Formats: sequence, structure tokens, C-alpha cells
Amino acid sequence: MNRAIRRQRQSQAVSATESRVSLVFALASQASSVSQRLLADLAVETAKYVFPKRFNSSNLEEALMSFPDLETMEFRVVSRTDKYEIRQVEPYFVAETTMPGETGFDFYGASKSFNVLAEYLFGKNTIKEKMEMTTPVVTRKAQSVGERMEMTTPVITTKVLVN
Repeated sequence: MNRAIRRQRQSQAVSATESRVSLVFALASQASSVSQRLLADLAVETAKYVFPKRFNSSNLEEALMSFPDLETMEFRVVSRTDKYEIRQVEPYFVAETTMPGETGFDFYGASKSFNVLAEYLFGKNTIKEKMEMTTPVVTRKAQSVGERMEMTTPVITTKVLVN
């Protein structure tokens, strides 16, 4: 009788262990499936930013609509053809810096300049005011000075600078 009780306890112990292992495998499989789905969604969203032309936008407005809550300059469409629009743009401010580097676009200079502008917008400015980052971010070549980078900033801010 002693042997029968031991076998029963061993089979209960094995089945409890098997149940736990089975549960761990099921949870791991489910976690893997969910993380693969999230990774695929992240890849698609990232691709929209990295390769915007792949997502057939017929104009700037459609391209910007794919990025919700993206603040842009206010404008009024004066006239429109099937190939372009003429817009009257409302007044706006520009924060600008010169990118370091000799000639052409270089990623080091661009990222350094972007960080300078971002710091300005996030409160490292004379009135210590945080501002929303808006679009567009523009780069342009200046004569003999190097390339410049500029970000538009909101026209109306919470603090007013009095001279």
C-alpha cells in the first residue's frame, strides 16, 4: 500500500509540473505572437516616416494628415490646379541655426543643429518657455556659410517678450 501511495503522489507531482511547464509554453507563445504583431505595426509606422513617398500622398496636406496632431503653419488656399496650390500663409516665426560642416548635407551636422533647435523649443531660450515643435523643418544652403536648418514655431506663445 505504501508503494501505491508513492506512485499516486509521483504522478500528481509530474502532472502538476507538466501543467506548469505547459502553461509557461502557452504564455511564451502568446507573448511571442503579440510582440511580433507589435513589431510589425511599429515597422509599418516607422516606414511611413522613413519612406514617406511609398505611402501615396498626392499633396503635402495628405502626407501630413498621416501624422495626427502635427501642427503646421496656418494658410488659406488662394488657387488650386491639378498639379499645385497657391497658398497665402499666415505669419509665423522661425528658429534657425547654421549646421556645422564644409559642404553638402552631413548627418552629424544635421543632428547637432536639430538638437540645438529642439533645446530652444523645449525651453532653453531667453524666456525659458517651452513651445510646440511644428512643421516644416527646412534646410537650405547659404552662400559660403554652410547649410542652415530652421523650424517653424508657434506664433502665439504663452509668455510675451517686452522690450
